[in-house]
Amino acid sequence: MAAAIYLGLFGGGLAVAIAASIVLRGIKLI
Repeated sequence: MAAAIYLGLFGGGLAVAIAASIVLRGIKLI
């Protein structure tokens, strides 16, 4: 159970990090 929660949080954090990097790249291109 704890492992599933940990993986969920890690996956969510990874998705947020990827989205943030894409946004930052977009800002740099403008």
